[in-house]
Amino acid sequence: MVIGPKGVGKHTLVHSMFSDETSKDGYDNRHGFDFLSKQAEDLDTIKKYKFWIKDIAEEPSYKDQIYDAYYKKVKSFIFVFNKDDENGLKKLEETIKKIA
Repeated sequence: MVIGPKGVGKHTLVHSMFSDETSKDGYDNRHGFDFLSKQAEDLDTIKKYKFWIKDIAEEPSYKDQIYDAYYKKVKSFIFVFNKDDENGLKKLEETIKKIA
């Protein structure tokens, strides 16, 4: 899961990690997240990666309770942030506390 405030470069980071084109599986406006699939080849092995990219909301909503349940199933997190955005860092800290 790639998580962080809006506009910090979550999609850019995922796209930059792979040299092939991204297959965008879809954006869900009702839930506010993207699913991206990437594929990488290493010799004779093809590895597929799936990324769930989510913005940290400015205001909590009922959807955040849904996300809290999904956090438990995620195998790894990539936190993306702007070090100069104090509000974004505060929201990220709150999210990390929920995950831990």
